[in-house]
Amino acid sequence: MKDNRALMVAETLSASEELIYKDLDIIEVIRINIIQPRGKTVLDCKLKKTDVLDGVEKLMEWALENEEYEMCHRIKLLTEYINKPKEDVRRKTRGRPKKLK
Repeated sequence: MKDNRALMVAETLSASEELIYKDLDIIEVIRINIIQPRGKTVLDCKLKKTDVLDGVEKLMEWALENEEYEMCHRIKLLTEYINKPKEDVRRKTRGRPKKLK
């Protein structure tokens, strides 16, 4: 069970990074196929941009408890990126500023 939790946390972090850095509104984190004698059920786990900050806080708690320091660093960078003023983010993504005359 512990390995499954680690997999879910890692996939959620990767999806969160893709969602934020690519400026998406929603992303599929993982798809679970449940096969039972009465039939098959598919469960899609999706993440919305509005839920990322709450989710990232929970990921950080898990990463600290499990001493996953590389993951902590990625989460810290993502949180800083989310919390930056939009002007700073736009300025960095456009490249080098033009010279003033």
